[in-house]
Amino acid sequence: MAWMDKWNIEAGEQIDYLQRTDLAQTSPAPFDADWWLFDEATPDARVMIMHFTETGYRHRVELETEPATVAAAAAFRRKVVALARGQSDGRAAA
Repeated sequence: MAWMDKWNIEAGEQIDYLQRTDLAQTSPAPFDADWWLFDEATPDARVMIMHFTETGYRHRVELETEPATVAAAAAFRRKVVALARGQSDGRAAA
């Protein structure tokens, strides 16, 4: 997806890359599924957790608003973003 970075950055996104070896430095993700964190710094913060079949089709989506669950997702996101900063070209920071 790196080919799209130019346009996404021009649209205001910040894109960071994290190598899998660097991810090993942190605790596991709070969910064993694909998930998105929305409105992290607001009272409306929530996590959407997506579950897929073995063949890759999404079959269930959970909307999680429990404060402790949202806080766990937010803490994990902050940790991995901090690890990724300075690696936007895919290489470890100097």
